[in-house]
Amino acid sequence: MVEGTSVEDITVPAVTEVGASAFENCTSLTSVTIPANVRTIGDNAFSGCGHLTAVTFADLTEETPGGDTASVKTTPSKLTSIGSHAFDGCPLSAIALPKALTSIGSYAFRGAAFTSVTIPVNVTLIGSYAFAGCTSLESVLFDREAGAQTTLSKLKTLGSYAFDGCTALTDITLPVSLTAVGAYAFQGCTALTQVHYAGTEANWRRVGVAAGNERLTQMLVFDGAAN
Repeated sequence: MVEGTSVEDITVPAVTEVGASAFENCTSLTSVTIPANVRTIGDNAFSGCGHLTAVTFADLTEETPGGDTASVKTTPSKLTSIGSHAFDGCPLSAIALPKALTSIGSYAFRGAAFTSVTIPVNVTLIGSYAFAGCTSLESVLFDREAGAQTTLSKLKTLGSYAFDGCTALTDITLPVSLTAVGAYAFQGCTALTQVHYAGTEANWRRVGVAAGNERLTQMLVFDGAAN
């Protein structure tokens, strides 16, 4: 743990986990590189790093010598889990989430400053308040196969208040894989006038939608072809 130190730039060592509160309240930290071997970022790992604007999830590049037969092997980030409050309060200006990611914890990116985010195809859970207070966030894209018309997202659960207070948000298409929407998921999204849904109205009726999403229901546009 290096909580509260004055370090500005960090490349995390070749570990498999960034532990809980590992860099919490490192208020001078401005950038961090997460190596490809890291599979888990723990709760509060970078919480309170009030000047952290850049996070890079690095690929692993290995070169095999051999003269004319030399080859380079690139292994993408293995990160699967971002814990609760992991980057809470960090003014991240941009984010490129790794494709291996499966869960985004509660409050993980609360208050971030990026304008768009792509949710990787394997993410099944976006926790409560995960992107709350991201007032610059304009667009949320759920990853899809290149050239495909139908999203391939595996998202199951969108937590309560997930996008609470995202006042600039205007563009989002919810995937047909969705099975549960928590309370007030889009509360305070004052610029949002339509929410596209990749399925049909019949598909949507199978989604468990919690209280406080009445406006969401009114804004829905069904993009799926009716059977």
